[in-house]
Amino acid sequence: MLTGRIIVPDGDFDGVVDALSTHIDLSRQEKGCLKFEVTQSAEHNNTFIVYEIFADKAAFQRRQECVRDSAWGGGYQRTQSGITRWEKES
Repeated sequence: MLTGRIIVPDGDFDGVVDALSTHIDLSRQEKGCLKFEVTQSAEHNNTFIVYEIFADKAAFQRRQECVRDSAWGGGYQRTQSGITRWEKES
């Protein structure tokens, strides 16, 4: 299980929201994905709460590799240095 948040600078908000919907759809289709939720914080509009559950450690590792190689992980996020990610793996 991984929980975390993504904090998006105001100027990047629309681009992140556009990219996020595709990222969520693709993540939910990954083998071993049991749950993948991203919700916008009620208190802070530019913060998204992430909750992921994968069937086992191997599925989670594949997930991490896919994200690194994806447009989301390899493209948009890496070019937007103002985006802050906080994650906790359980």
